[in-house]
Amino acid sequence: SGRAGAARRGRRRDDALFHRGRAAGLEIRGLILKPLAASLGALYEEEMRSGCISICIGGGTTGIVLYRGGRAFRVISIPIGGDHIKNDLAMLLRISLADAEHLKKRIFTAPEEVLRREGIDLEFAYDIIVARIEELFGVQVHDALAECTPQSFPNGIILSGGVSDMPGLDEVL
Repeated sequence: SGRAGAARRGRRRDDALFHRGRAAGLEIRGLILKPLAASLGALYEEEMRSGCISICIGGGTTGIVLYRGGRAFRVISIPIGGDHIKNDLAMLLRISLADAEHLKKRIFTAPEEVLRREGIDLEFAYDIIVARIEELFGVQVHDALAECTPQSFPNGIILSGGVSDMPGLDEVL
């Protein structure tokens, strides 16, 4: 079946990682899910203890980890990240991926006249970014956290990852 095949492929990949690590003289004690690793680097112990939600917006995925009592009790991965925003900008504005990445990082901070001089249709670019952020937070994250209540997570939501540093993200959210 599909799940069994995916599990076998995952075990083979993990075995290969362990083998290559040992061949390089490394002692690998285990593997950790990327969203969990990212949350451990972004959160304080007190936040995890009293309850919080870590959302790490990476390039290809967004990882969500729910904490209560100092322990992660749910890990979610959503297949939408910053690369999707970049790809949307490149495709719809018909610019290179490098230019799209540059635009993504400065669209909310660069003076409008500078971007307009570069031939950027700002309204369209804003709409592209907002549409993807709304899909991520308004649909995917919302659905993933539908059963959560603010009382269960007194330290709220902590954002991390490359997209969380995107100037102007707070205005979009």
